[in-house]
Amino acid sequence: MYTFTVNTSQGIVSVRTTQSSGKPVFFLHGNSACKEVFTKQFSHFGREYRLYAMDLPGHGESQNSKEPNATYNINGYADVALEVIQKLNLENPVLVGWSLGGHIALSMVQKGLKVAGVLITGTPPIPMSK
Repeated sequence: MYTFTVNTSQGIVSVRTTQSSGKPVFFLHGNSACKEVFTKQFSHFGREYRLYAMDLPGHGESQNSKEPNATYNINGYADVALEVIQKLNLENPVLVGWSLGGHIALSMVQKGLKVAGVLITGTPPIPMSK
């Protein structure tokens, strides 16, 4: 498992990954958390799947957003995550979203990301803004 950074339009984002060549699985954390909340998943599934977890802008080791009003909401976070996935050339990843991360994952699919699947947990139902 190792960590690297991706330069996005909203700042530098920190990403953790495994070295497996398996199916890509992209983890999205909840509010006020960071990519390290998925450490046990990385330890257990990291040999079978290519796992990724990013710190959302303003969280963990990622920089604060260059445009907070545009980024610090579900759709803004989704745009940054989509940018990271595109820069990493991930095709049809599985998205795993916890809490706020679940809402971000759903927004990413709504924005047209082709995925192999989506798993959300602890994601309370809220109306999506248009």
